[in-house]
Amino acid sequence: MYEISTETEALLTEEQVFELEDAFKLYDKKNSGKIEFTELGNLMKELGEHPTIAEVKAIENDLRENAKDEINFNTFCAIMAKRFKETNKEAEIKEAFKGFDLNGDGFITPEELQEVIMQLGEKLSLDEVNKMINFADYDNDGKVNFDDFRTMMIKHH
Repeated sequence: MYEISTETEALLTEEQVFELEDAFKLYDKKNSGKIEFTELGNLMKELGEHPTIAEVKAIENDLRENAKDEINFNTFCAIMAKRFKETNKEAEIKEAFKGFDLNGDGFITPEELQEVIMQLGEKLSLDEVNKMINFADYDNDGKVNFDDFRTMMIKHH
């Protein structure tokens, strides 16, 4: 029913396009292929997303720069494809963190990092491991929590 560019469609699975279309229909009350800006946040929530007010406003501001008062389906799909990609990246970072957080307490200690490094066939002294921890320990508590780890991964990846 709704038009979507080949470029945008390539960023999504067929299942995602169907899911986005079903949700979009609920907010396209005039069957115009467009929704009002005021509906964007609610529509995203309908899809299980949790955008902040600032995120929705930033999207709206970007779109308003292009002199648009409404969002068409293709633009909506492009917005959601970007969010899905970011969500996947976040999931990958969480999975990687779990690989280092051996006891599951939400922190990577020097001892846990040393153990993982040894499992990978490398041998580092505790002093060397502490230097690695300090590199990623943005809140300076002597261990790496998930926020520290995510920041390090995003900054250095």
